[in-house]
Amino acid sequence: IQDQVVENADAFLPSNGGEPTSFLEAISQRSDSQTALMAQFKVNVIIDNSELDGAPVIFENNPNYANIIGRVEHFAQMGTLRTDFRMIKSGAMHKANGGYLILDARKLLTQPYSWDGLKRALQSKEIEIESIGQALSLISTVSLKPESIPLNLKIALIGDRLLYYLLLQYDPEFTELFKVQADFETE
Repeated sequence: IQDQVVENADAFLPSNGGEPTSFLEAISQRSDSQTALMAQFKVNVIIDNSELDGAPVIFENNPNYANIIGRVEHFAQMGTLRTDFRMIKSGAMHKANGGYLILDARKLLTQPYSWDGLKRALQSKEIEIESIGQALSLISTVSLKPESIPLNLKIALIGDRLLYYLLLQYDPEFTELFKVQADFETE
């Protein structure tokens, strides 16, 4: 960013010959041609938990892969898909990082690749945003590869007892990732 600011120093000078503007004023008072240049200096805050008093507790009602892990969105421009850092969107794991994430086990398991993405993040202890299409080599568009984010959260899977025993039986990694079982009475 420092190199880009120095190379484009004239963009920060006022067009009417007055006093040089501050960085924020320069971004807000530019023409359309300069706006594209200044867009690279903006910030994309994917999650802000500064208003919370305690640890975040997030319930994800639609636990598909993108809603859990996050995604990089694209827009069409002249027949091609384009993206930039401002289109990186957070997932439930980002929102719950440092706190608790509650997921319905049945909904999670019925979403393609969500279970695998959740396990991969828990095993590596980091959130790595990657689209399903790129992970499976289904699409070959150039996209962003955001840095992975350290993961520190507790996950509660909610589901019936049969689902628990099926996971216990058929997924050897289940007991390593989910160590505590709790039963609740219906009444």
